[in-house]
Amino acid sequence: MPPESRLVSYLHKGYLKLYTLNADGNEIFNGFIPEYSVIISTPGISLLGKYSVANTETEIFYASLSEYLTFLAQSPERILHQIYEPYYRRNFNDLPRYETINQSARLKTYVYLHYLASRFGEAKPNNPHTIVIDNPPSYKDIAHFNDIHPNNVVTFLNDLKRLDIIHRTKSNITILDRRLLEKEIETLKDH
Repeated sequence: MPPESRLVSYLHKGYLKLYTLNADGNEIFNGFIPEYSVIISTPGISLLGKYSVANTETEIFYASLSEYLTFLAQSPERILHQIYEPYYRRNFNDLPRYETINQSARLKTYVYLHYLASRFGEAKPNNPHTIVIDNPPSYKDIAHFNDIHPNNVVTFLNDLKRLDIIHRTKSNITILDRRLLEKEIETLKDH
């Protein structure tokens, strides 16, 4: 990494989890920085009062600010991408919140799980409806992101386990049949 303090970080592969600290010093999960994002700061150092941790096998490229601006100047498409990128990043984290505003805690949890599958999940080659989400946020992270109690998240996801809709290990969540999860979401929306 260059010694220059004004660095641009480019997330080439993987993703980062963003946290803030509350008044008690506990981590509050704020969402993800997606692949191909540019961060005008070094990861691990303050990002508008937040900090980030790698959550996958992550590749980050670093450049000085002057090198980055030279790189951008070579292509109008690159400049356009950087103009739209903050909007994309915000959408990336806020869409599930918009979809479940004023909805039940259970619906928030299920919609967020579906969002994780869409953004980070990989379908099994022999079954496109079975989705594996590697390195998912913890139950506590899901609760903080959706402003609900962690015990509720545990209860809701255990209910999905009992219905054979999901399977959880330490390193991943598998949605055994995405259609069944979507059916549960639609049922909750109708009530």
